[in-house]
Amino acid sequence: MTPLPACLPACLPAYSEAGQGDTAVLLLHGIGGGQAIWAAALPVLAAAGYRAAALDFPGYGASPGTPTLDDMVQAVQALAQH
Repeated sequence: MTPLPACLPACLPAYSEAGQGDTAVLLLHGIGGGQAIWAAALPVLAAAGYRAAALDFPGYGASPGTPTLDDMVQAVQALAQH
């Protein structure tokens, strides 16, 4: 496993999660979107036995910051390892 980003906890994005399964599903939104697009999918994935999480990239939804590619990559890494 790669080390946690040095920016934690500041780079941990706003996110929602559901389920407690051993297999994780990370739901990513497109440009201009947010975690809200996955609201209906989270309980379905949880009911199927997955741990599911949907994030807001930096600068979108409830996540502060500027939506740069580097910040987006760090946000995904931070949540995946959280």
